[in-house]
Amino acid sequence: ACRRPDGSIVTERYTTFETNGQPVVFAAMCPASRTWHGKVVENAGHVVNDCGFDGYYMDQVGAFANCVCRNVEHGHSFGAGSWWQDATRRMLKDVRAACDKPVFLATEGNSECNLDQIDACVCWHIPGGVDTVPAFEVCYSGAVTVYCRTPRGPSTEAREMRMKLANTLVDGDMFGWMPVVYCQAKAINGYFRTCIRFRHANVEWFTTGEMRRPPRLTDPVPEWNETWSMFNQRRQTRMPIVQTAARRILDYDYDRDGNRLWRTGRVRKAFVYFTNFSPNESARSRVGFDFADLGVDIGRAEIVRIDAEGGRTPFPREDLDKPFDFPPDSCFGLEFKEVK
Repeated sequence: ACRRPDGSIVTERYTTFETNGQPVVFAAMCPASRTWHGKVVENAGHVVNDCGFDGYYMDQVGAFANCVCRNVEHGHSFGAGSWWQDATRRMLKDVRAACDKPVFLATEGNSECNLDQIDACVCWHIPGGVDTVPAFEVCYSGAVTVYCRTPRGPSTEAREMRMKLANTLVDGDMFGWMPVVYCQAKAINGYFRTCIRFRHANVEWFTTGEMRRPPRLTDPVPEWNETWSMFNQRRQTRMPIVQTAARRILDYDYDRDGNRLWRTGRVRKAFVYFTNFSPNESARSRVGFDFADLGVDIGRAEIVRIDAEGGRTPFPREDLDKPFDFPPDSCFGLEFKEVK
């Protein structure tokens, strides 16, 4: 464990309790500790090799701040520097090496220093909303999956929850970190299912697609203005009932060491998608597409409309200039692929 200069153990408390009602006291573990390093690697080998799982979750690796550790048995320096991150990197590499097959590694938080060793991040701390730029998702979409952005709020606030679900979908994050009541609540679960089915039917776009600027609605649509509850804080959030997003998939060249050569990226196909989170309001608007930003020559592109269940139908190119209809509780997308 991490030790303070006086030799005492660094401890943490969360909202967990012993059977006698007292708060559980946790010891903060040092990644440079040979004992802790070995236990994490041993557990990974058991979960993947013995139990047959394809992934391994390590809590707090991407979220926990460096501790001041004065434990002389750990072999690290007593000052600042990068020893904490370096020790974590060694541990993550050894976790992968201990597994008999390629493994999906997930953690809490989205610390960037060891992100190349992580496949998915629980980003419960990202609040979302149209006034929050999804900078992390833009930078790392296609490389790291963001999941379980918290939608937590009063279960009775169906309008708030619908807004959060739509915002999570267009930012490309996976759904999660919510009570089961959200799946059961009739005012929410129909739209929630639609979002999940749409994401599942188009999962390639969310796992390997890179985010681009969303298309613009050029005509007015209804807006909702609701109070979002986040960790005992409340803020007003205004959103159009139709949310939009865009992604594209590129092919890259790699050097002899397997490093991606970013400047060699060639657009294979692009995807724009829309969701109307209102349960009873339809919307109609023209859409402003930026095909230069998508990297698509629209004059040579085949267009396919994809519905929430994955159904695919050809979409006439001339209809791009016409108003789009957005029914309540709906998700659909347009896939663009150039014809060679």
